[in-house]
Amino acid sequence: MNTPQAASVSPPDQAAEDDDPRSLPEKSTGVDALLEMVLDGLSHACLLLDGTDRILFSNEAAKLLFMPKGRLLGRRLETVLADRQLSHLVAECFQTRRPGHLACALRLPGVAWRDDRHFLVDAVPLKLTPDRWLVRLALRPDEEADAAAKAMPNPAADVLLQLRGPLTIVQGYLENLLDGLITDPVALRQSLLTMRRSTVQIERVLEGLRQ
Repeated sequence: MNTPQAASVSPPDQAAEDDDPRSLPEKSTGVDALLEMVLDGLSHACLLLDGTDRILFSNEAAKLLFMPKGRLLGRRLETVLADRQLSHLVAECFQTRRPGHLACALRLPGVAWRDDRHFLVDAVPLKLTPDRWLVRLALRPDEEADAAAKAMPNPAADVLLQLRGPLTIVQGYLENLLDGLITDPVALRQSLLTMRRSTVQIERVLEGLRQ
């Protein structure tokens, strides 16, 4: 009598999990070093955040962009890049464990508000252990959005351009008068008339702003 043989059960297929770039070996001794090598090798700005939004790692591109004269490590993201959309993207990535994408404009250190830089942001969750997740932010310059923003009309710049000419004329004549360079009565009267015309021009520009 033949005894039935128990069916052999193959071990669960781990290929899907192992192939997931967001899942890292839990007990690998070189996880942190591997992450640093991968992130630092990327040409775009990259940040690695923990669950409290603190920056654990930044590559050289991120340092040059966001903190050229300071230290990024250990700082909260909102103290470096105060953008609500960006903070929401990171929070959602931690909560859902899914990648996210965002297009936004960020103000860089030492750059005026009208020169904000546009970026395409990718947020990817990284699993270190079952209880520890990180989020990697990759920020790529959005050159098309930057070009479109520069092509838009800038009313403030137009007003400054219109005021610069008459103000320069008034300043020049006043300096000549104070230095005693204009003593002839005819030249003095001509200088005063020129300054008067310049002030009328300034007044017209200011009146145009009220309309």
